[in-house]
Amino acid sequence: MGLFDHFKSKDIESMDELKQMDLKPKRNDKVLTADEAFKKSIQAQDTHNKEVLSSVFERINHAVDTGIRSITLSDDWGSGFTLSDFRSLEKLLPKYGFKVRVEKEDSTFEDFLIISWDKENYKKDKSNGSKIDPDKKYILPMEGTVKAGLPHQTLYAFRVNDTWVTSLETEDAKAIGNMQYVYGKNIIDAPDWVKAIKPIEVEE
Repeated sequence: MGLFDHFKSKDIESMDELKQMDLKPKRNDKVLTADEAFKKSIQAQDTHNKEVLSSVFERINHAVDTGIRSITLSDDWGSGFTLSDFRSLEKLLPKYGFKVRVEKEDSTFEDFLIISWDKENYKKDKSNGSKIDPDKKYILPMEGTVKAGLPHQTLYAFRVNDTWVTSLETEDAKAIGNMQYVYGKNIIDAPDWVKAIKPIEVEE
């Protein structure tokens, strides 16, 4: 008995009715596709790297306060760091001018991350510097800078020909569309009034 005869025997009166039936498998929205799972893993790793970087900058700033010019981190149990963290920091910290190397202790199988810096070239940054990736793009909306008569516009800070300027925009998307964003490296070297603005990362 053919497929049509089988369904017809179960009171389906025509082939048109058979065609109207939804015979495709249902997609389970709770199941991630490979692409969705990959994007989530990248987002989770980025968040983790930012948390690790923030923790390391706290230790560096404390060392600077006490006159120390290097710190050593271990991946032993309880330290909160892993070898994977060290590999990420090897790539991230040189962007900020730090010297970094990973060493292994053969007798204990522990890994160590040694971070050093030149006293003359390092200034402890109490603003947003340690939270910023020099290679990423950011917009700088200036909170509380709504112009009289234009309640829906806010000033955004950005650079034009190496000069910091401001411009009114109605929303973040328009500021991005008008290329009123800067790179993290620009913020790190910016005047204090710029560093005081809370940056918003531009999602690529």
